[in-house]
Amino acid sequence: MKALLVINEKSGGVLSCGADHIVSLAERTVETIDDASLEIVAGDYAIIADEVEKASDADTIICAGGDGTQANIAAKLLYDRRALLPLPCGTMNLLSRDLGYSLDLEEALLEGFTSQSSTIDVGQIGDRIFLNNVVFGAYAALADAREELRDVDTLDDLSFGVVEAAHALVNADAIEYQIIIDDEGFSYKTNTVVVSNNEISGSDNFIPYRTRLDQGHLYTYLSDARNGAEFTSTLYSFLRGEHEASDRIDIRQSTTFQISADTDNFSYTVDGDPVETSEPVKIKMLAGALKVKAPTQ
Repeated sequence: MKALLVINEKSGGVLSCGADHIVSLAERTVETIDDASLEIVAGDYAIIADEVEKASDADTIICAGGDGTQANIAAKLLYDRRALLPLPCGTMNLLSRDLGYSLDLEEALLEGFTSQSSTIDVGQIGDRIFLNNVVFGAYAALADAREELRDVDTLDDLSFGVVEAAHALVNADAIEYQIIIDDEGFSYKTNTVVVSNNEISGSDNFIPYRTRLDQGHLYTYLSDARNGAEFTSTLYSFLRGEHEASDRIDIRQSTTFQISADTDNFSYTVDGDPVETSEPVKIKMLAGALKVKAPTQ
C-alpha cells in the first residue's frame, strides 16, 4: 500500500495533540505493515488539497482533520480508485465513528492500514460535498459561536464567544422556508432543518450515529421548533437518539432536496462549517461515490 498522510494543522484535534505526534504515530504504524509506504504533508487546507490532487499514484489518502476537512479532501476523491482513511482529529469525528474507527489515533491508523476498502454515499450541496449532514437554521449561529470559542486568545475573546452562543439560543427565531423534497414542494416554518447523508440511526454518548452509509438516500428531518426552547428540545432529541420517536420531527427520505427562504439571507452548516446565502440551496445524493478504508463496512 502506498499512502499519503495529509494533516490539517488548523484542525482543533490536530492542535490539541500536535501534528508531530500524528506524524510519529503514523511512521511507527507503517513500519509494522508489510509492503506499505508513507508520504506526509502538513499545512492548511489549500496545501494539503493540492498534494492530494498531485498524489495520483497513492492507494490511500489518510486525512488528519475534522469533519469539514474530511469532506473537502473527499471531494478530491469522488469516483476515484484511491481510498480515504479518515483519522479522528476533529471535534465530532462523525465519519470516523460511523465507519467503525477507534478514537485512539494509533489504533485508528492500524485499523485503516489493515482494513478492506468499500464505497459509501456522499451528499452534494451546490459545488461542494458533505459526508455527514447539512443543518439549516439556528444551529448555524451556534456553529459560528463555536468557531469564536475555538479561536480564543484572551478572556475577552472567551466572553464574546459565550455571549454569541447565548445570543444564538435566545434568538433562534423560525424562518418560512420553501422546500422541495424530490418532486414535492411545500412551505415550512421552523428554525431547524437537518439533511443527512443516510439515516441517523441513534446516538452514543450524545453523539448521533449512522449504521449504514451506502443506502443511497438523503434523510430530511423537519422540526416544528420556532423558538430557542423548542430548538434546544429538538437538539436534545438528536443527542439522545430520540428523534425518530419525537412527534415534533417529520422525517422524509429522498435523493434530492431544495430549500430557499423568504429572507435576505439564511444560514446553514455543511459538516459543521457555517455558511450564509440568499440563493436557493440544492442538495442531491451521490450514491457509492467515495471509496473508503472501513474497519466495519
